[in-house]
Amino acid sequence: MATHQILKKAQLEHFTGTSFDEQVTLWLSNLDDYYDLLETEDHERLSATPLLLRGTAKIWWQGIRGDFHTNNGTWTDFKQAMISRFEDPNRVLNARDELARLRQTTSVIRYIEEFNVLRVKAGDVSEPEAIQRFRDGLKPALQQHFRGNPDHNHSLAQVQRIAGSLDNAWHVHRVATRPAGRGYTDGSFPQPMELDAAYVQQPQRGAYSSGARLPDADKIKQEDYRLGNCYYCHKRGHKAISCPRKNSGNARS
Repeated sequence: MATHQILKKAQLEHFTGTSFDEQVTLWLSNLDDYYDLLETEDHERLSATPLLLRGTAKIWWQGIRGDFHTNNGTWTDFKQAMISRFEDPNRVLNARDELARLRQTTSVIRYIEEFNVLRVKAGDVSEPEAIQRFRDGLKPALQQHFRGNPDHNHSLAQVQRIAGSLDNAWHVHRVATRPAGRGYTDGSFPQPMELDAAYVQQPQRGAYSSGARLPDADKIKQEDYRLGNCYYCHKRGHKAISCPRKNSGNARS
């Protein structure tokens, strides 16, 4: 297949080599997936890929291209050369440090996503070590569950599946049993396992009479300020001075 036809079939990302954040290994892996799909030969990959290089990476290739071809460099040689030149030398160490510090702060699903990405970046993390690190990063309630159920620790996939199921079940239970008259403000609805998420008291319909001031009026006003609500009708989209209910003479409800 002609080089221009290979590159024309997809919008492939360029590689500039200006930052370790570009993750050259991942970029090359994505290219291989694309080339495999097209059943592209190695010599075709070697011809097409340099056309995707920009900036520092392009200058690097121009500098080694002559010797590379003289030595009959292969596609595998090209990938190894790119990794040696552009991969962060501390990539694995940094990823392992991040993995050790990672803690569940919101839902288990988000925690699993972050954990699995870091495990791949960290390289050789054994299954027992991964299970231990994952459990240590869970919130206390879930950690306690796995301590009391050692048969739930056979594999990382099993631990993650059980943690996600418990997380979701507890979340549904909290929503179903929240106190009457209480609710969540827009945008503040807690995700699973946000066990410390506070319920926000909402003004009830008919709770105000003309001129009356509830004991918790200051708290309600602070909440209106935080959310950008009207102080008069407690809805968004306008200020108290231009509140349609106030200007029409209707009592707040």
